[in-house]
Amino acid sequence: MDEPEVFDKASVIIEGLYYIETDSYFPLRGNGWYYHSLVQYNIVKIIILLPKIMSNMLSILLQPLNMIIIMDLSITVMTIY
Repeated sequence: MDEPEVFDKASVIIEGLYYIETDSYFPLRGNGWYYHSLVQYNIVKIIILLPKIMSNMLSILLQPLNMIIIMDLSITVMTIY
């Protein structure tokens, strides 16, 4: 399951959800979780700045393979006589 983590201010905005603290009510609706495309738009238009991004939740599908925990599922074969 995807987990929220503290946003690194030196990182780039990639696909995922971001928690923004802002007083802006257009196009944002105050504090809350927003998708990356809206966050990028607001940064380009200087509506918000990177320090206003508090947390991010990136999809596990975007994590490098060495960060994904793969569970070993053993299959038991039964022979019916």
